[in-house]
Amino acid sequence: MKKSERYLVPPSPVRPVAVAALVLLLVSGSWLARAAYERWQEAQELQGRAERMASRQEKPVVNLPDPAQAEIQKHWRALQAERDFAWYPVFAAVENAVGDDIELMEFEPDKVNLQIALRGYARDSETLQEFIRELVLQPALLDVHLTHQKNVLRSAAKVLHFEVKAEIHKPSKADHPSRISVADTTRFAADPSLFFIASDYW
Repeated sequence: MKKSERYLVPPSPVRPVAVAALVLLLVSGSWLARAAYERWQEAQELQGRAERMASRQEKPVVNLPDPAQAEIQKHWRALQAERDFAWYPVFAAVENAVGDDIELMEFEPDKVNLQIALRGYARDSETLQEFIRELVLQPALLDVHLTHQKNVLRSAAKVLHFEVKAEIHKPSKADHPSRISVADTTRFAADPSLFFIASDYW
């Protein structure tokens, strides 16, 4: 065959079997891809339903108070209140009133009821009266009164064991610096028995 004649020969036709196989392969691949996508969508939907049901069934977690933590917080609140309370005027008032013949043994503060109790020993009745007079004159204290007294022997000496109570005065801006008038001071000096409200002895 001449070279020019070879170019005039029509190309070989494509075999029908190959075309059919190609079409079948494309259709099968498309169907498999679609089926896989649908399965993925179903799985996502099922997972979403499961999560929604779980969230509906879950109950909110209630944190029960820890007794130890509550006790610690209570302790810190008490310390804060103790620190904020103005104790210095009360301590200064008692210190100013205590004389050489007064032996103060107990200082019992009651911050809730704004009261204090003082217990100790006095050399004699006059010394105890003088101590109470000095307490009355202190601006930080109110309603100073003797609640108990008793003759006791201490180191072979006869002394008075006493208990004095008073209210704590919380100062405000409207308070006057002095709450004891000159007339009251004179009256206390003239009649010391005004301080003795309780019985003479236990």
